[in-house]
Amino acid sequence: MPDLLIFRPANPNDVDQIVEMIHELADYEKLTHELELTPEKLSHSLFVEKSAQVILACLNETIIGYAVLCKHFSTFKGESGIYLDDLYIKTSYRSKGYGKQLFQYVVNFVSDAGHPRLEWLCLDWNQNSIDFYLKHGAEQLKDYTMYRLEGEKLNQRKKK
Repeated sequence: MPDLLIFRPANPNDVDQIVEMIHELADYEKLTHELELTPEKLSHSLFVEKSAQVILACLNETIIGYAVLCKHFSTFKGESGIYLDDLYIKTSYRSKGYGKQLFQYVVNFVSDAGHPRLEWLCLDWNQNSIDFYLKHGAEQLKDYTMYRLEGEKLNQRKKK
């Protein structure tokens, strides 16, 4: 029987495996020092707050990757789009077309839901990912720089 790749929404029983893959991604991106994620935080965000959703890529029922999606609002479009926070395939399953299939699933999901836009960030040193996205029709935005306030800096800016 040939391998069967399916996509499905995550459920609470998947949280530990998702956290494990997020740790793998953080390690790959050299960002483990920023990880504050726990299974409890992720479960609360996904299944109580419903602030994001996870689509799992499963090969013969084995989870091999995931995509994290959440809504964002565009004042210029006047409607919400989708922000892709992570698109990840486990290392041993890469270069087999599974990432392409997961990305295509996400594109179809966003388009079928009627959203006008799918956006994401990519680390500027990650040429493999940049090439992947450009190959699949993405446009690299040249005139934008992302800024962030978080943690203590965010709290220091709070008006008293």
